[in-house]
Amino acid sequence: MGVAYYSTGNYAMAILNYDKAISLNPNYAATYGNRGSSYFNLKDYEFAVKDFTKQIEFNYKPNTAYGSRGWSYYNLKKYNEALKDFEEAHKLNPTAPRYYHFIGLVYSAMAKYEIAIENYDKALEMDANYYEVYKDRGTAYKNLNQPQRAQIDFDKFDELQKKAR
Repeated sequence: MGVAYYSTGNYAMAILNYDKAISLNPNYAATYGNRGSSYFNLKDYEFAVKDFTKQIEFNYKPNTAYGSRGWSYYNLKKYNEALKDFEEAHKLNPTAPRYYHFIGLVYSAMAKYEIAIENYDKALEMDANYYEVYKDRGTAYKNLNQPQRAQIDFDKFDELQKKAR
């Protein structure tokens, strides 16, 4: 039932059902990830971290769990923890450019724009059509007072986003 409630956006009811499922079978790893996602959607990031950590302990879809926990930490402004999780997710799935993007976002949040740009560049080397990265790299350039480079990226973002629709 938790999945049904989750799919309709009723995250509180989903959590209640996941709680019940965990009480019946505390070793069913998928339930922790599902409940963690419900907590995440309710912006209860501390509880989300706990559930994604449990999912990692079970080694159930660890790539997804590290990424989800990384976002939970990011939203809690625990950037060092977020970096560690995104880096671990990248190790588990090195062909996914999104983790370089996510790492770049963390560095941007820490106002380390040069390092953020290095990671955005790596994401774009892997997928030159990953249009969201252009927007974020443009913002980093803007924050470094490089308006021309920022505008080039913003224009590329607009171009690719229109093509993606």
